[in-house]
Amino acid sequence: MIQAGIDVGAKTIKVLILKDGEVIAKGITLSGFEAKENSIKLYDKVLNEAGITRGDVDSLTSTGSGRKEIDYAGHSI
Repeated sequence: MIQAGIDVGAKTIKVLILKDGEVIAKGITLSGFEAKENSIKLYDKVLNEAGITRGDVDSLTSTGSGRKEIDYAGHSI
């Protein structure tokens, strides 16, 4: 099972990808004024580093103060 988590804070966005409970990729970037757009860019970058696509992700969750900006969490984007 492949799981992704996106943490959207006031200053930074972090993405973590797990496969069967093991970290396979992660990344961090500044939130800026466009948290949703920056999170999508980072998510795509981390997926690429892991060698997987959005369709390979079984579960996507968002956390942090900007979690509601990530309206694609729980859905394929």
